[in-house]
Amino acid sequence: MLVDAVHCFQSSSEPRLPAKRREYAEAQSWIFSDDDSGFFSFGAVCDALEIDPKAVREGLLRWEQTKHATGSKNSQKGTGIGALAGAATGAIIGAAVGAPGAGAAIGGGLGAGGGFLVGNELQNQELRTQHTEAQIGSQQREIEHQRHQIEQLKQQHELE
Repeated sequence: MLVDAVHCFQSSSEPRLPAKRREYAEAQSWIFSDDDSGFFSFGAVCDALEIDPKAVREGLLRWEQTKHATGSKNSQKGTGIGALAGAATGAIIGAAVGAPGAGAAIGGGLGAGGGFLVGNELQNQELRTQHTEAQIGSQQREIEHQRHQIEQLKQQHELE
């Protein structure tokens, strides 16, 4: 639930589709709600996982500010999602051995590192795709230019 909300918050923060805008608004509302009294409230879920809800909220706000300052980066998304998924998983595993806080801290660190690597690779793939598309566009323009030259030569040859 927590990981899904963070994913919706991060992946839909600049939505183009109405459904994505709705996802973002719902996630934002749940995460930043002042009412943490319900069983499935953000605060209650974080408490159950022994994760500091204030730290998560502050981290998401910092992520959002950084994103708006530098643009959307898959590595930032991957780091955030990986950290939360790792912290949640680590807390669950840690709870099984009696140390959920330590498990969350270790899992968060490992998840952030893994998430960064995955996100960074996605960012690199996106850059490679953009470069390839630019090359294809350039080659298509060159082909059109050459076709135009061939047509001109044909016309000159017909006149002779």
